[in-house]
Amino acid sequence: MTNLYTGCPKMKEMDGRAVLILFIMLTLVKTEGLVSVTTGSDYVVTRVGENQTISLDVSRAGGEFRVSFNDSTEYLFHKFNNSDLKRVNNNRTLYRDRYRVRGNITSSVFRLTLYNVTTEDAGIYECQKFEGNQRVPGCKQLLIVARNPSQPNITGPASAVSGGSVTLTCSSSSRSLPPDHPPLTMNYTWKRNSEEIQGGGDVSVDGPNLTMKDISREKAGNYTCQAKEEELKSDWSARHVLDVQYGPNTVHFNETHDKVTATEGDPLTVRCSADCNPACTVTWLDTSRQKVTSGQREAVLSIPAVNRSLSDLYTCHVNNTHGNKSRNLKLDIQYGPYTVQFNEIDDKVTATEGDPLTVTCSADCNPTCTVTWWDTYKQRVTSGHREAVLSIPAVNRSLSDLYTCHVNNTHGNKSRNLKLDIQYPPSVKTFSDISINNITRKVDSVSFLCVVDGNPKPSVYLRHDLTNRTYPMTCETLSKSIYTSHQYYECTHTNENFDVFLHGAYSCRAENTVGHVDSRAVVVTVPSK
Repeated sequence: MTNLYTGCPKMKEMDGRAVLILFIMLTLVKTEGLVSVTTGSDYVVTRVGENQTISLDVSRAGGEFRVSFNDSTEYLFHKFNNSDLKRVNNNRTLYRDRYRVRGNITSSVFRLTLYNVTTEDAGIYECQKFEGNQRVPGCKQLLIVARNPSQPNITGPASAVSGGSVTLTCSSSSRSLPPDHPPLTMNYTWKRNSEEIQGGGDVSVDGPNLTMKDISREKAGNYTCQAKEEELKSDWSARHVLDVQYGPNTVHFNETHDKVTATEGDPLTVRCSADCNPACTVTWLDTSRQKVTSGQREAVLSIPAVNRSLSDLYTCHVNNTHGNKSRNLKLDIQYGPYTVQFNEIDDKVTATEGDPLTVTCSADCNPTCTVTWWDTYKQRVTSGHREAVLSIPAVNRSLSDLYTCHVNNTHGNKSRNLKLDIQYPPSVKTFSDISINNITRKVDSVSFLCVVDGNPKPSVYLRHDLTNRTYPMTCETLSKSIYTSHQYYECTHTNENFDVFLHGAYSCRAENTVGHVDSRAVVVTVPSK
C-alpha cells in the first residue's frame, strides 16, 4: 500500500486476520489551541483554524475496519488486514492534504491529525465493521467546533421598588457546531452603565441570572451582558434600562435653613424639592394647614412683600406612591414699632393726689423693642424690653404732668406722650383787702384779693363771717408752671356802696370736686364820725 501523504512513513502491515471494516470512535487529544474541560468525555471541543490530533481506540476493531463521518457512505479511511491504511474516497477535496497519520498503527491505537479545522469538520466520527455495517459499541466520538455565542437578550422587569429585589436574565444561544451538540459551559459578564458588576453582598450572578436584593436607587441604569462559551465571547447585548422607584428621603430648601429671617416689606422666595421616583407632588401649607401652592418635583413659596400678619410657620409636604416627608419652615419677619400702646387708657390720665398710678407701655416689634419712659425734664424714669411700667405709689401735684414713652429697635422707633392730670383740693395762697375808698361812716367801696391753687379749677367766694353771706369772686388764671400740675388763680371782689353795717371779718372760700378751704379772716373796720 502507498503512504497517505508524501513524507509520511510507510505503514506497517498488520498480521493476517479476517478482513473487518470498522467505524472507529475518534478520541481527539488537542495538541494546539484551547483545552476543553470536557476532554475525556464522549465529545471534544476545538476552534476553527486549530489543528486537532485524533486518537482511535481500535482494540475491538479487528484487522480490517473503516472510518466514516456523520454516518456518511463515503468513508474517510479503510484499514485492511495487511496493515495498509488508505483514504477510501480520494475525491473528498475537503479533507485532502489535511490529515496526517501520527506514529504506528497498533492493535489498540491509531492517531491522525486534522489541520486547519473548519466548521464542516464538526460532527460524529465512528467505526464500523466491514461486513454487515455493524457499529462497534463505544467507538464513536463527537467533534464540536466552538463558535461565538449569539448576541444575548436581557429579560426582566423594567422597574423595581427601592428595598425590594430584582432578577435580570441574560439569554444567549450556543452557535457551536453541530447544532445539536451537548450543552457546553456558558459564562456571563454583566455591566451597569459600562462598569462591570462584581458579585457579592446583595448582588449575585448565578448562571445567566443577575439578582439584586435590597435594591437602592444607585442600582438604576443601563444594564448589558455578554455570554462566553469555551472562551469565545458574544457581542454585548442591547441595553436594558432598569428604573428604581423610591419615595422621598429628605426635603430640600434652596440655600435656606429651617428658619428664614426677612424684613417687613421685602420679597421672599423659598424653593422646596425632593429626590423621588416617580416625581413627588410638592405642597406648601401654612399654619392652618391651608394649601398655599403646589407642583410636581418642586414648589416655590413666593411672597412679594412679607408682613407681620403672615403665618410664621410653613410646611413643605412631599409625597409619591412610595412614601412621604415633611419639613417645616419658620418665618421670622422683622419690623419696627408701628404704634405705641398704653394699657387700657388714653393719652390723658386723671388721678387724685395720693392715689397710686400704673401705666404699662408696649409696642409690637420684631426683634423686641427697648421701651423707655421719660419725664418732662427728659430724664429717664424706667425702661425695659417689650414693655416698661410707669409706676407711682402716690401721685402728687409736684410731679411732672407730661411723660413720654419711647420705643425702638433696629428697624425703627416711635414715641407717645401721656398727659398726667393730678387733681387735688384747693388752697388759698393770699387773701387781703386791697383798697378802701373814702373811709367814712359810709364807705364808697371795698375790694378784696384772693389767690388760690387747685385742680380742677375751684369756685371762689368772699364770705362775710358775721352774716355768712357770700359774694362770688371773679378769677383770672395766672401763668401755669411748665413743670408741675400747679395752677394758680387770682380772684377779686369789689363791694360798691359798702354799708358800715357790713364791717367785720371776711374770708376767702375755695372749693372743687376734691375738697374746699377757707382762708384766714380779714377784718374791715369803718370808723364812726
